Amino acid sequence: MIKYTGISIISEKIKVIIIGGGRAAYIKAKTFINSGCKIYVLSKDIIKEFQNLKKDIIYIKGEYEKKYILDKHIVVIALDDDNTLKQIIKDCNENFKLYLNCKNYKEGLFVMPTKIETENINAFINIKNASPKTSLFIGDKIKKLVDEFNDFAFYAAKIREEYKNTPYKDEIMEFINTDYFYECFKSNTHEIVLKEFIGGFKVEP
Repeated sequence: MIKYTGISIISEKIKVIIIGGGRAAYIKAKTFINSGCKIYVLSKDIIKEFQNLKKDIIYIKGEYEKKYILDKHIVVIALDDDNTLKQIIKDCNENFKLYLNCKNYKEGLFVMPTKIETENINAFINIKNASPKTSLFIGDKIKKLVDEFNDFAFYAAKIREEYKNTPYKDEIMEFINTDYFYECFKSNTHEIVLKEFIGGFKVEP
């Protein structure tokens, strides 16, 4: 069973090159562009579905050359040509690129998890033994729970910002992130309860 390390990448700073123009390439391009990454697609031909995506994808018509990956952070390999695929992997490893092998995810360095998103929360899920449809199914179930906490997540982040420069920030955040305080939040008594708690420290934001 593969072990994964989870990180959240700041999308607008990331350049992604997708090598290939078929269905797998289109699906990955759609995912990355919806996240706000800058997308490059390298292929001699692309399927018509690419026309449905935003116009700001940069298309490079041609064969693979190492120069195309050197200034990119992430490389998505969506090819069936084994020789070219092996060469891209070799170049990625030598140049310390994160790469996804669409043909065999186990031969890449990362996988694409199912994204669960609300206005204030991002969560990601993937099945360790790879089952994308199962990830989507479970993700739909988790989304209902995440939706419930959306407003609370915004409130907690706001309070953290207000009190981040006080010596009692940690105690305040520990108090807020409890089942008791969350129940107060749902019953709209949280402001009174928090004011009483903070009053014990005699601090202002």
